[in-house]
Amino acid sequence: MGFDHRDRATMCPMRQRLLLALAIVLPPLGALLYFVWLAGDAWAQPVYGAIKIAMIAIALVGWRLLGRGAWKRAFAIHRQSIGLGILYGAVIAGILISLFLILSPLLSPFSSSVQSGALTLIPAAFYIPIAIVFSLIHSLLEEWYWRGYVGGSLLSLMAPSRATVLAALAFTLHHIVILWQLFPGPWAVLMSFGVFAAGVFWMWLYKKTGSLIAPWISHAFADLAIFGIGYMLIAIHG
Repeated sequence: MGFDHRDRATMCPMRQRLLLALAIVLPPLGALLYFVWLAGDAWAQPVYGAIKIAMIAIALVGWRLLGRGAWKRAFAIHRQSIGLGILYGAVIAGILISLFLILSPLLSPFSSSVQSGALTLIPAAFYIPIAIVFSLIHSLLEEWYWRGYVGGSLLSLMAPSRATVLAALAFTLHHIVILWQLFPGPWAVLMSFGVFAAGVFWMWLYKKTGSLIAPWISHAFADLAIFGIGYMLIAIHG
């Protein structure tokens, strides 16, 4: 078991390269739109939805260009994948929550910006159920998009180590925009390194198991922990 990029074409057609470039650029541009340029505007949520729909459309076409069987291989379910996903997810969630509890005196001053940023897209009354659904579904979409499509396409173009780093950088770009709106520069940079490390790890886990199931489960645990931390920061401000 494990991911093998050799079964894909060694060179992608030009249209696949262009689509891949768009897939990498669109998310950070979208984040600038709905978190910076349209912050607090009624258009923020519709634009957010439109960007996500566009990303799904791009990835659907991109997966098709990767060839038949790519989708089936990426979502193969193995007991090892499930077990590793739960194990690593629990570890990541534990690390995130532990770091927050240790650093909470330093992070509490940012609770107001976290509240305004989070509540731009999530109504306060539905924070918890939306956080749960979002963590499960959005983490799946991100793994399908960033590891499965973007990462898989890069693996067909270059050496695995370079593809892993570039896929993680692409995954980090839009997170930098978001984090910069919630935290001051040094904190945003530090957290962006954390996102990059997570991108590298989930790409490694995808290649190790040959399936997106393990990184998806692990990612869902991480998102749940992050939403939990956000809830605690909002509660501090409230």
